[in-house]
Amino acid sequence: MGTAANIFVGAPVTVKIGAYVTAKGAATLSDVGFTMGGVTFDPKVELHQVEVDQKLGILSALPKKREYELKMKLMEAIPSSLAIALGQPTTNVTGTSPNQTLSIDASAVEQYHQIQLVVPGGGTNKTNTITIWKAAVKEMGGWMFKKDGAQELDLTWLLCEETTGSGTDSIAKSVNS
Repeated sequence: MGTAANIFVGAPVTVKIGAYVTAKGAATLSDVGFTMGGVTFDPKVELHQVEVDQKLGILSALPKKREYELKMKLMEAIPSSLAIALGQPTTNVTGTSPNQTLSIDASAVEQYHQIQLVVPGGGTNKTNTITIWKAAVKEMGGWMFKKDGAQELDLTWLLCEETTGSGTDSIAKSVNS
C-alpha cells in the first residue's frame, strides 16, 4: 500500500549556483531567481549486454557509462546568470548591479559550478536539499529577444564526477529534512 504523504508536488523553492569547490567543499552560492517549467534531473545509463550463442535472451547487462544531466530554464537573464550560461568566468562581469557589463570570450577556459536545489520532499521540514558537486553547462538554448516574451536561459548541465572528495556521493547528495 502506498503512502500519499510520500508524493511530493511543486517546483523548486530555490536554485542556487556557485563556483566549483574541490573535495565537496561548501561553495558560496547565489540564488539565480525565478525558473520556469521546473528542474529535471536526467540520468542515462549505457549498458554492455552479455549474450551467448546457447541462449536467446540477454544474460546480464553491465553498466559501462553513466551520464547525468540537469535541465532548467532561468527566467532572470541578468549578467551573472548569462556569464554562467555562456561559460564565462565571473571576472567577465564588471560594474555594480544593475549597471553591469558582460564580456563574452569564445576562448574562455572551462567553468565548473556547484548547484543546490531546494525542492519539496520528506522529513520534518518537508524539504529535500540536493547539492550537485561539479557541473558544467553543456548546452544553452537560444537567447531570444522578442516583443511578447521574456528572455530565457534554457540550460542543460552535464554533471561531472567529483573525485577529490570522500564518500559515495560523487555526483550529488540529496538530504530530506
